[in-house]
Amino acid sequence: MGSGGDTARDHIPSPLVSFLCVSGLIPGCRFSQSCPLPLFPAAVAAANRACGPRAQGGFRSERQQLLGLVGVLGKKAMLPVAVFCFSKKRCDSCADALSSLDLSTGSEKAAVHAFVERCLARLKEGDRQLPQILRLRDLMRRGIAVHHAGLLPIMKEVVEMLFCQGYIKVLFCTETFAMGVNAPTRTVVFHSLRKHDGKNFRYLLPGEYTQMAGRAGRRGLDAVGHVLLVCWDGRELYGEKRAAVHADGSRGGEAGEPI
Repeated sequence: MGSGGDTARDHIPSPLVSFLCVSGLIPGCRFSQSCPLPLFPAAVAAANRACGPRAQGGFRSERQQLLGLVGVLGKKAMLPVAVFCFSKKRCDSCADALSSLDLSTGSEKAAVHAFVERCLARLKEGDRQLPQILRLRDLMRRGIAVHHAGLLPIMKEVVEMLFCQGYIKVLFCTETFAMGVNAPTRTVVFHSLRKHDGKNFRYLLPGEYTQMAGRAGRRGLDAVGHVLLVCWDGRELYGEKRAAVHADGSRGGEAGEPI
């Protein structure tokens, strides 16, 4: 974990602090052929449980980790957060994983309801009952939303405006959100640092990383912008850390305080 953003201070309103969040894994005992230090059986067993099939992409594991992540961000006053995912399906599945979470107060729910009603008044009654609109209304009422190319244009605008007004606390979005929408946030989370570019899966380019990470830090509100890189699978640890180091220009390798 290191401090990132030195190369982008002239381009963003707040300096960035980057965190690499690992799910308590001990990569050496499972992913390496040899270990430099002997490991107690209990530690090996714990790592095997953490790296098991359920923890490597099972819906239950991802749900628990997302709930834990949002809980930590809330306790440390690091909301609102934009979570960048690199597929529409991933955005939707992450939002569904927070089905039990409610981040809005009663007054916020009322404000969101009134705003959405005004925005959708121009639609026909049948259109207002479309599954996508009903689902998004429920999400936004709880302070959660998604933003990707699969949304109706009017719903993308509603999400953007509610996010800018502070009613959306957790937004799962694709990278297009960082391209054409001026919507800074306190924290940016990268669900992964790998994306499909139309031909192959690859790590983000430095410019792509900076474009999205630069959304962290609201001018006049935040002293710093927080950027979190989440490793769901320990085998991605070294590749994601290396990609982050190359992207933010720092040498990396220094230990930092866990969030």
